[in-house]
Amino acid sequence: MIEDFLHFVWEYKLFNSNALQTMDGESLAIHQFGKHNFSSGPDFSEAQITVGETKWAGSVEIHLKSSDWHRHRHSEDFAYDNVILHVVFEDDVPVLNRDNQPIPTLELKGRISATILKNYESLKRSKSRIPCEGSLAQINEINRSSWLNRVVIERLERKTKDVELIFNQSNQDWQQTYYSLIAASLGQNNNKLPMLELARKLPFNLVSKQVDEQEELESVFLGVGRFLNPDTKHEYGFKLNRAYQFQKGKNSLVEVSQGWKTGRIRPENSPSRRVAQLSGMVQFMPRALNELITIGNFQWSKLDLRIDEHWNHHYSLEKAAHKILSANISKLLSELIDINGHAPFLFFYGQMTGDQNLMDKAIGLLESIKPESNQIIKIWEKLGFHADNALDSQALIELEQQYCSHKKCVNCNFGKWIISSL
Repeated sequence: MIEDFLHFVWEYKLFNSNALQTMDGESLAIHQFGKHNFSSGPDFSEAQITVGETKWAGSVEIHLKSSDWHRHRHSEDFAYDNVILHVVFEDDVPVLNRDNQPIPTLELKGRISATILKNYESLKRSKSRIPCEGSLAQINEINRSSWLNRVVIERLERKTKDVELIFNQSNQDWQQTYYSLIAASLGQNNNKLPMLELARKLPFNLVSKQVDEQEELESVFLGVGRFLNPDTKHEYGFKLNRAYQFQKGKNSLVEVSQGWKTGRIRPENSPSRRVAQLSGMVQFMPRALNELITIGNFQWSKLDLRIDEHWNHHYSLEKAAHKILSANISKLLSELIDINGHAPFLFFYGQMTGDQNLMDKAIGLLESIKPESNQIIKIWEKLGFHADNALDSQALIELEQQYCSHKKCVNCNFGKWIISSL
């Protein structure tokens, strides 16, 4: 059992509240259970109770055992001076406040329904990737939709925390923030971090001055990315390295420190190709940012990047391709940029400027894109959850990654409905 389960039981009043008494034998009446506090301090604030003949207003603290009060050193913390009730599953030791006065304690052991305990334990013991997969049928469509709608907003809000971090690291420069997000989107999960480092070490205000010389720009990106080999016998690689060495000295360039991942990546998606594509996207960045903010969309797949024709015949600087390749951004990659870059950026930009319309555009953008197809989505499809668009698939991915994989069933509405069903 975890404390979150007791928080859930308390918040939703899932215990027998008849003839309540404190561990000292005084009568206890609960008038207000309080508001759940998710930050530091007591678990529930603004509660109201009556102990014996005295009415109290203050906070409620919840623990598995009363001795956890001492283990967490609450008796030394001023924030817990206003606790009026200590709720525990098992009372094992008396608890005193900082004034050495006993804190009224309510023990829940024996007051929680056996069915609720059984439902909870069943989820916690589940070996399935989706712990509640065997009980999802009992959740109606309205409740499914309402929770998934909330979860996808949680995902956008969580992603905007990443955008905010990049924004602050970029000295609150919107163009640099957008450029960094596009780089991160090109890197996807495997190479997101080295791509972000590349964007920091090659800031937009530096590379945008060289847009007229694509070969020189390409040499700078691949050089700082550590893809150029000074000893190469390959003609194109040799030419790029020579151009890079000049630019390195001129602009005091420093290569990225993080390594690139190539395992389980298709050759046409190799990090060096992605970096070369990023160099070709630089000249379109101001236009892309403007259209994204004003229109709510920008399709990178409709542009001709005009990077060196070398990339039409090579997977990397030296590895030749067995087919003709397009150096442009594919429709699939463009949609991934929309999902992982454009939508979070729009949502954050709307938050920062107080423009709800832009936040709505972020949601509308996800609704306009076809759903992702990956292992997580396939699992949900087998359980009867169909994604009509990227907004739906993002919700299902968030649910699995942030709730199911961590077994946060008492924080998930699906889990709450299943646990509390009698």
